[in-house]
Amino acid sequence: MAAPSRLSQQVLPLKVSFTAARRRQGLALLSVSTMAYHTICAVLQWQLQHELMAALNLAGVVLTGLLGWWAWRRALPPEALGNWVMPLALMWLAATLALEWGQHEQQWVGTTTEVMVVVLGFALLSVRRAMLFTAGAFALLLAFSLQSSMPVLSIQRLVDVGFLNLLILGLTVFGQRIVEAEQVASTHALLAMRDPLTGLYNRRVMDFLLQQIEQGVLHPPDSTAVALIDIDHFKQVNDVYGHETGDAVLRALARVIHEHLREDELAIRWGGEELLAVYLRLTPQEARRRAEALRLRISHLNVPQAPCFTVSIGLGMLSEVETVGDLFGVVDARLYQAKALGRNRVVADG
Repeated sequence: MAAPSRLSQQVLPLKVSFTAARRRQGLALLSVSTMAYHTICAVLQWQLQHELMAALNLAGVVLTGLLGWWAWRRALPPEALGNWVMPLALMWLAATLALEWGQHEQQWVGTTTEVMVVVLGFALLSVRRAMLFTAGAFALLLAFSLQSSMPVLSIQRLVDVGFLNLLILGLTVFGQRIVEAEQVASTHALLAMRDPLTGLYNRRVMDFLLQQIEQGVLHPPDSTAVALIDIDHFKQVNDVYGHETGDAVLRALARVIHEHLREDELAIRWGGEELLAVYLRLTPQEARRRAEALRLRISHLNVPQAPCFTVSIGLGMLSEVETVGDLFGVVDARLYQAKALGRNRVVADG
């Protein structure tokens, strides 16, 4: 089955996973929020004359910025980033709690740091792995809180943090279920826009995409060409060799057209034995050369248990017409002209 082109990914909301751009946006938001948290903590600790805690949080600002920049440059997926960040986050929590406990007074930096570690874990890791890191972070907080000089406040703090951890877990699971439902809906939408035999997009996608091109949303319309491709004597292939062989010929033709196109161009199952190829950013002469190259390649295509076959192609530029509907009429007329002239040829002008 043919893979979706970059053009379709730019227009259709059919992605099953988050794009790299969205990952980068999420990473930037997470890095900025973490740096802001450490900055606020550093200022507050400095005002309270807790120099070590202030220095630790300033180091957190620098480390978060460096890690965020490194992950941004390498476009790391969340899970890979989490493998680096979460062990560092647990060590950071342990250092914060140790400094807080060593000052022999009740502070809340360790509590908020534990919550930040939990949020970070659920943002970067799978739910199961994030739960393991949450248990480790809470165990650290528990160990240091039991040594506190104010056990009542420590117990209250543990109860509050435990509730927050459960709340974060619940929100994460709920959010993942929403994402999974959206992915299922997107997959169904994708299947509805695919031709089941060839794997190419169907004509409803073509109508939408060409409207976008015509309006200049995707590419300049003056450099867009459409080739209508029809298999010569296809009925004879079905009658003599059977419909299964005819289906194999269509699948092979679809594969060749898909391989012939650039990554941001598009192939469409238009109906029956007719397929469309959309060329982008081409002059009329370049479009003609590429259509001829495609016709020649198809004429040398071998399909098991099927005869050699040829195609006729009607080619038109969007700049020749006023509307997309007019373009379909033009390429259809040129296709019939190619048939009348003996088939196995490209007709690119009236």
